[in-house]
Amino acid sequence: YRLAADIGNHAEAQFALGKAAMRARDHGLALASLRRALRLQPKNPHWLVAMGDLLRSSVVKELPGVTKERAARYYQRAAALDPALTPFASLGLAYMHVQRRMFTEALAEAERARERAPHLYEAWHCLGWIASNMAETLGGHQRDRGLLERALAAYREADRLQPGDDQNLRGMAGT
Repeated sequence: YRLAADIGNHAEAQFALGKAAMRARDHGLALASLRRALRLQPKNPHWLVAMGDLLRSSVVKELPGVTKERAARYYQRAAALDPALTPFASLGLAYMHVQRRMFTEALAEAERARERAPHLYEAWHCLGWIASNMAETLGGHQRDRGLLERALAAYREADRLQPGDDQNLRGMAGT
């Protein structure tokens, strides 16, 4: 945390430190750094999406002031500021809906992201992940088969766009 304090009022450095801390799973440092970056540049949509991603993560729920509702607000603010980031905000909201078992809403957000940015492998991966989760949770042989086929097709498209991605390969193998 001393490094975050040493960086001070350099918003880009705070953001970079926050992203590095997220990758290192130092969620306290990530939260502190992203908060500092956003205090310095509150309308940076990339940073708003990053904060939403961090707050959405279930591992940070023990940190003070972290709620899923706050994560959703960060995604919504980012989408309002920069339409180009709307797909990433939609994906964040889709993952949040799955965590709450709100599959219809999750699927709608993921479809919005795919429609806006069909070139993003993340949108296709998210669709696959949601369909796979729905099949696992909702049950029923006929329903499962259609959802699993949809999940597999989405994972294949994600793999076509981002060949060899571990998450897509695990998704295909698990479906």
